[in-house]
Amino acid sequence: MAETLRRVLEPGRTAEPGEENAVEADPPLLLLGGPSSGKTALLFAAALEAAGDGRGPVLFLTRRPLQSLPNRTPAALDPLRLQKIRFQYPPSTGELLRFLCSAHETQGPAPALLLLDGLEEYLAEDLGPQEAAYLAALLLDTAAHFSHRIGPSRGCGLIVALQTPEEGDSGDALQLSLLQR
Repeated sequence: MAETLRRVLEPGRTAEPGEENAVEADPPLLLLGGPSSGKTALLFAAALEAAGDGRGPVLFLTRRPLQSLPNRTPAALDPLRLQKIRFQYPPSTGELLRFLCSAHETQGPAPALLLLDGLEEYLAEDLGPQEAAYLAALLLDTAAHFSHRIGPSRGCGLIVALQTPEEGDSGDALQLSLLQR
């Protein structure tokens, strides 16, 4: 995942030999940022990068459809890359949990990258610490399941975007500390 983001952030950079399809052994990534800081655009750019490097499909989870393509690069307009990105819009935490729990039943190739945008919107549904920890564990388990389906030579990356809490909001800070663990 880190290499995918490096290629997104350094567009002129070329991959080292053997790096293009290397196993993504990096830990999952929690992308933090304030409102309108570009988290969605960065996730979408990572999806395009992963879809274009031959690793397989990408699963992009978000609460509502993107209103426009966040990235106006040639890669964002490449229909072959866009076809490899599967968008799902779970409208509630319950629906997100159901989707993640049923991921093992999906047919077709397993995604090489699992992205979740707007985790704070799901956590805002008055989830307690146990439910927030359960959601985090289920995301990790789903990525591990996809990695197992892909095979030993590759893995499924996981990147989750979370809007940073406003100062003085201790409830969100508690959930953030749970997710970081």
